[in-house]
Amino acid sequence: MPLTGAQLLQGFSTFIDDYLASTTTSSGASDGSTIVDTSLESFGDNRLVGYFVRITTDNAAQYEVSRVTANIQATGTVTVAPPFSIQIDDSVTYELHQFEPRKKFAAIDSARIPVADDVFRLIVDETITTDGYSSEYSIPDSIHRGPALVYVENVPWSPNVIWNFLPNAQSDDGMADWTTSNLTKSTYTRVPQDRFVPKYGPACTECYVAANTSGYVQLPASAFINGLTASGAAGRHMTYAAWIYCTTLNNITISVVDDSGVLAISDTHKGQGWQLLHLECDITQTNATTLSPRISETSNNAVTFWVNNQWFYYGYYTQINSQFYSSIPARIRRDDTARRFILPEPLVERRQLRLVGKDILSSLGTDVDLQNQNIMEVDETTAEIVYAQAAEIMFQQERISTQNLSQVLQRIQSVRDRIPSIRMNWDYNIAPQRFTSPYMR
Repeated sequence: MPLTGAQLLQGFSTFIDDYLASTTTSSGASDGSTIVDTSLESFGDNRLVGYFVRITTDNAAQYEVSRVTANIQATGTVTVAPPFSIQIDDSVTYELHQFEPRKKFAAIDSARIPVADDVFRLIVDETITTDGYSSEYSIPDSIHRGPALVYVENVPWSPNVIWNFLPNAQSDDGMADWTTSNLTKSTYTRVPQDRFVPKYGPACTECYVAANTSGYVQLPASAFINGLTASGAAGRHMTYAAWIYCTTLNNITISVVDDSGVLAISDTHKGQGWQLLHLECDITQTNATTLSPRISETSNNAVTFWVNNQWFYYGYYTQINSQFYSSIPARIRRDDTARRFILPEPLVERRQLRLVGKDILSSLGTDVDLQNQNIMEVDETTAEIVYAQAAEIMFQQERISTQNLSQVLQRIQSVRDRIPSIRMNWDYNIAPQRFTSPYMR
């Protein structure tokens, strides 16, 4: 499971021996200038001056940070400046940091780049459709390293199978059984000069939503085939997927609606050509009358898009997705002006390519309300690589030190020594970029 910003802050603080979490035992001053915690009586008078108090309880002062200006050992009272925005009452949780928490978050985010060869975010891009002529394509902006693997679409599952509940699922009849709201649909027939639309067969459905409107097309439960009913699907796990083509800015999504409302919504179409939008959902246990797959466009722009093969069935997305791709070799060309990958030969037209590459980990950001919930794609083991790098960044750029510096440096070196065993697995050899440090041998 990826870790949240709150988990990473705690883990990093522990890594550099700078983490204390506690709970207030009495109410502080009414102006928010003090907190009281009897557990702090173990610290001598003014021994905490310069430390930072960070409130973690869900109240009006949550995630506020203020610096200690005095502490009284006899009472466990800590004075801070500037004052917190509210009085800090009894039973409020907080953290005590020697180093500014915001700088810790910044160091964690900065560490993502130099460790990208060992800890990274896996990127899968499926926005390229072959044209039947080209063997060289641009690498999408979403893939910063690689692509390492390129897959080509084989002959896909036919949508006209017994387990698909959609009528005329190839959508070559203008989606005649589907109802619309603020959307115009028609049949689009293949012409020789169009190498991309439709993706499958001689025809597909063209949809248009006018500017300043939101529209959708959906199938009523009465139109299902192969025995599906709204009540019969109650409690079942279902997948809806649809091939949609659009090359303009849009907000196209697919969703499923039942008696309880909208159950699930797919990712938004990227506006880069053909894309297989998909979702999985559990139909409400008591569902009785309503069950509709829906395609929506809500950008308020004038948008034209095309719909081809669709599936709505019991089960998981892998049932159709795993049938699509087989690996093919590719050469990568990256320099100051080119970002291209080259296939051995041109492929059959209208086949989708799946590119697998790397990108740096997601940022926690600087918004104090969001950075605690934002996630980074590491687990407790691979996070150690980020912690080691973040510690070096803090010790170098911030010119800070800790009384346990030698222990922290040993931990950093230990992580460096263990990188081959704890780094993320990757089967493609991309030239590494190493970060050197005067602290490391």
